[in-house]
Amino acid sequence: MATDLQQVVDALGARLGRSVAVDDRRLRLLAHSAHHGEADSARIESLMNRGVSTELVEHVAAEGAPCATGLFTISARPEIGIEVARFGMPIRYEGAPLGYVWLTANEGPAGRREADGLREAARQAALILHGEHLHDQVSRSRETRVGPRPRVHRPRAQGRGGPDARRGRARRDGQC
Repeated sequence: MATDLQQVVDALGARLGRSVAVDDRRLRLLAHSAHHGEADSARIESLMNRGVSTELVEHVAAEGAPCATGLFTISARPEIGIEVARFGMPIRYEGAPLGYVWLTANEGPAGRREADGLREAARQAALILHGEHLHDQVSRSRETRVGPRPRVHRPRAQGRGGPDARRGRARRDGQC
């Protein structure tokens, strides 16, 4: 997942010449591009901790990000570390929110080119994140279904048997 998601982020960052970040729906950092320009406290906190403060999460929610279906803007709030507004695109799979793709406003406006790039990156990220979710579910399901291997009692052959009898037992027991 991380490699594929990182490729999406790096490709968009290179195409737009801007900083790009992807967060999960709880605003935990999943991938980011090289930073262009000056980083605000929120960006630094996200990079250093792979997450942000509760106040910042609440601000993003209050700005409507969880319900967004297209490009949206998160206003600056310097007192909680967002010194620069953000442009975001929700990452959704079949309507379910998975996260966000972000650009910072200090690197320029978000016009049609940026919105199209964010939309495509969000579409790709949705497939990657949903695939990772399915992989995790299958892994957990296997762990709960597969327990210790049951012991099978095999009665020993009567008598000593010759070399052929021993070879037959060895093949049945999976030995070569």
